[in-house]
Amino acid sequence: MKFTNLLIAISLSLTSLSVMAGLGEVEGRTTCTDIEPVAKKVLETSGCYYSGSIGASNSYAITELDFILDNSDNFSIVDNVWFEHDKKGKVINKKTVVTYSGLKAKTVMLKVKTLKEVSKQEIEKRNKQPNPKFSDVLYCYKIIEKGHDAATCVPYDLILKIS
Repeated sequence: MKFTNLLIAISLSLTSLSVMAGLGEVEGRTTCTDIEPVAKKVLETSGCYYSGSIGASNSYAITELDFILDNSDNFSIVDNVWFEHDKKGKVINKKTVVTYSGLKAKTVMLKVKTLKEVSKQEIEKRNKQPNPKFSDVLYCYKIIEKGHDAATCVPYDLILKIS
């Protein structure tokens, strides 16, 4: 293959990759809730401002959000997901890395009233219904490093809206 043909092939493949990717800026106000997951206790609920970026391609997704609470406390979330698709389009080999202000974290979904975990199966079941409702679900970022028991949650509806 000639060098010029190789350059054309590379640039065409890069162009096709960029078509399958997107990035957007988000900002707004929501409610942030600090909870104690083990005791299933709400510690504090306050208004908060968020801003950040949401992006995805056919094999990667990223959410980077900064939150500023009404009491001036703040935290940052980075949620990276890498994945592949099998021949039927089903997601396989999914790897997720979440950080909460630089500390290793995980995401969990909890019911607003009971703070009990909502299963992925329940979320999938609701998503199959016309006009699914998620106002009773919190999307929580829980630090998983030793010595950290609290989590900060936002309405799951917000995550759906900005994704």
